[in-house]
Amino acid sequence: MELNTRFKDTQRFRLLIKRGTQVLYVPDHVIDEVKTMGEAILHKDVEFGFITSSKPDKEVAYVRYWSKVEPRYLRTTTCSESTDFRNLWPFYSRPHTFVAELLAQMPAGFD
Repeated sequence: MELNTRFKDTQRFRLLIKRGTQVLYVPDHVIDEVKTMGEAILHKDVEFGFITSSKPDKEVAYVRYWSKVEPRYLRTTTCSESTDFRNLWPFYSRPHTFVAELLAQMPAGFD
């Protein structure tokens, strides 16, 4: 997948945006630096997480990111982080059942 084009079919991506979708966050400077998804995955500034909710009209998803120090744990347990669609790519990094268990433990409106 070419990342340096800055083009993504946001209509198609919107179909994938739902609670529990696992994603790869690729910051703007990484998009400019790398040419392939393989290079992006290895970049130190890329992060893995999953969507807890979204605002498609604003092209924003709220994401919980995994800790880089302790990969079994979330980086933050109090809230999700607002992330632009343009910086997210669907990417399966943890068992779906593990993500589903975490989502089930989050009280309504706590994402």
